[in-house]
Amino acid sequence: MADAYTDLGKTIEEYVNEAGKEIITVRQAYERAKKAYDAVERSEALGSEMRVKSEDMYLVGKNAMGEEKLDLVGHIACYDKIGALLKIPVPYLVRLGPDMRADNINYWLKKEGDRKFALGTRRSGDETTPNLVEFGEAKRQNIDFVDCLKALYEKVGGSAQIIRTDSSLGHIQIDILIPDKRYDVGETYMAGIRFVHKRKFQAPEVSPIFLNEASCGIIECDDYLDPINIRDLSYDDILRVIGEKVENAVDSLEGLAYTMREVYGEEIPRMRKRIMHMYSEHGLPARVRATSLTCFDEYRLGTSAGEHGTTGELIDLITSSCFIAEIKPNSVRKLQRLAGYVVVKSHKEHRCNNCDAILIDEV
Repeated sequence: MADAYTDLGKTIEEYVNEAGKEIITVRQAYERAKKAYDAVERSEALGSEMRVKSEDMYLVGKNAMGEEKLDLVGHIACYDKIGALLKIPVPYLVRLGPDMRADNINYWLKKEGDRKFALGTRRSGDETTPNLVEFGEAKRQNIDFVDCLKALYEKVGGSAQIIRTDSSLGHIQIDILIPDKRYDVGETYMAGIRFVHKRKFQAPEVSPIFLNEASCGIIECDDYLDPINIRDLSYDDILRVIGEKVENAVDSLEGLAYTMREVYGEEIPRMRKRIMHMYSEHGLPARVRATSLTCFDEYRLGTSAGEHGTTGELIDLITSSCFIAEIKPNSVRKLQRLAGYVVVKSHKEHRCNNCDAILIDEV
């Protein structure tokens, strides 16, 4: 069913298929990731200890006579990862011939001689030479994705469904729905969590989400807490923190659904001004604000509804605006988090009775 203001919406199948994915359970995702992880042999080496010849990676060592010897690591199958980590433009790197490409990589490995790298190799079928499929920085703060999936599996259950994964913005974002979390707040919402891992020394973000069953508009409810720095934590403690964040997000769903039910029908007397101010207050681009206001104006044109609306209508307008083709991916999550703010905090605001601008309380 489409939203009234934007005339946009998707079925859950359309929403999932749009990303070229399938709905899988957390159990399936974990088992697949674990199988892929276990198939890779991992090691670490300094930049000065590696050398590329033709299209193969070698480790440089010494034989019993003290002469240099090269031990094969594997055939390189991850130039994108090597280029990204050594800051070599990947399109340029892959266009080079084998010898020039090897010389280029060797130059930067020598420059990064004291830097330690993590290598991962995998054999395919009956191949005798392994493929180098992973090339990263050897630091434990780089949390293995399979461990994140394990924490999700343990806390949300194996039957929870992954409906969307996205890495287009340079980080991993996973949206998960929990089968028994479904709420009627005036409209029916399925609920779950969003897992976002994007900063090297910070614990992943874990937020409660609500998905409108009719339009697939998503509300993301921020906990408004400062990110947790994991730089000085042991790896086991990092995983414990992730597990606690997932558990807290799941536990908060009932309370958030109750709050949503309470505010959903509340009247907003100057809804157009509320849209205008809220989008500015939360850092949304002017073009996004203008697009949503146009949707509001076109819907109200020729009706007797006037400028007023309800909190539920405001949420629907914000979340369905994410489906407008002109809205860029960076703004989509901002809109979804703004919808969460409307649920969690907007009813506590003090706004001007005339212009609807937010009032700052005197201290």
